[in-house]
Amino acid sequence: MAGANSHKNMMDTQKHLDQQIKKLREFSLGLKGVQVLIEKTKSRFNPWQSDSEQIKNIFDVQIEVADSPCIWEFNLEHADHFPDVIFAEEDEEFNPDITSYTSLSDWDIKKDTKLQEFVLELSRSYVQYQKEKLQCYDQIKEEFQIFFKDHSELANECELQIAKGGQKAHTYSDIITFLVPIKCDCSDVPPTFKKKNSGKDVSYLHIKYESPNQTSVSSKLILNNSLISVLGGSSNLRIPSYGSLSLSKYVEKVTKLVQNTVEMVSQGYQMRRHFISLLIKELGSSAIVEYDTKLFLEACFMVEREDGFACLLLVSLTRLYSEKSPKMVLQSIYNVDGASKLPKLQVPLEGCFQDVAGAGDGVGECNENEDIRVAFIREAINKTVEELREVVLNGVQ
Repeated sequence: MAGANSHKNMMDTQKHLDQQIKKLREFSLGLKGVQVLIEKTKSRFNPWQSDSEQIKNIFDVQIEVADSPCIWEFNLEHADHFPDVIFAEEDEEFNPDITSYTSLSDWDIKKDTKLQEFVLELSRSYVQYQKEKLQCYDQIKEEFQIFFKDHSELANECELQIAKGGQKAHTYSDIITFLVPIKCDCSDVPPTFKKKNSGKDVSYLHIKYESPNQTSVSSKLILNNSLISVLGGSSNLRIPSYGSLSLSKYVEKVTKLVQNTVEMVSQGYQMRRHFISLLIKELGSSAIVEYDTKLFLEACFMVEREDGFACLLLVSLTRLYSEKSPKMVLQSIYNVDGASKLPKLQVPLEGCFQDVAGAGDGVGECNENEDIRVAFIREAINKTVEELREVVLNGVQ
């Protein structure tokens, strides 16, 4: 009877532990929301138990901190007590004060999320431990102190990892990796650009100090899916080099660059939309062949003269329309000599959009330059249509 009860207790323990591990596998941590990995689940062999009675209570938990994996071995042989944890050799100085952990104050293997809560608190302690290690580097610790003071709202989201560059720790060979979130107001971004994300949608700046004395610093900006959609790809935004700036000033500079670019793209969208509507109003809705109704980057119209000559007006705009003027090309619809390419002429718009970057609101309401601009475009189109007509007629002759 005692043996049966013992077997049942072991099975219950395994069931609860399996549920804890399942919950932990579903858990995401850190700035990037990286999923926790569980590996090498095993049992400590007990010769007095059969294979079916061996409880798999030893396993590796892998989290990610500042783009580096951290693997800790968890041992729950005594499931009624919180787990023993063995840290990696390079983290031998990591000795968290677990007496303050709420997850351990009422540890209960039957509660599905207890292990999850413990790993969360442990990961926070680990990030704090990495930040405290900065005190060992005189030339850089002040940089971070100023940053965390100036940007206290970001402090809890930042991640830092210090890796030994040689056999000894706390030397100029060590490598410091720092991740800081880049906050950007996208409230004015049109819904067309916004992406729905099931996971954590975050943009961050990755800064790597090849040495604590700052002789070599590299940086890269990782954009979230929403900003990639807004900017048309991460390659469309080039960040400045770290140079001689302080950490605080550099993060501010990159953040401002991202914010300004987002605002410029949002304004460009509204201006493109307005420009296409002006062309439709000028040429007539019956002239529309097709146009991009989502991003307003392209449009095609049929332009016809009173004498019956017709051609296509191809309009292309860039996402940074507030900086770059549109391109308009007239293309013949007549293939008079059997050539594979139809005659084309670009509509000259030089001078028409010189003030586009500072053209008032530019968002759909007419400004004082709009009537002049429309008249300029009308005249340029008519003149180019006449030139294209001559090209086509000469081709016939």
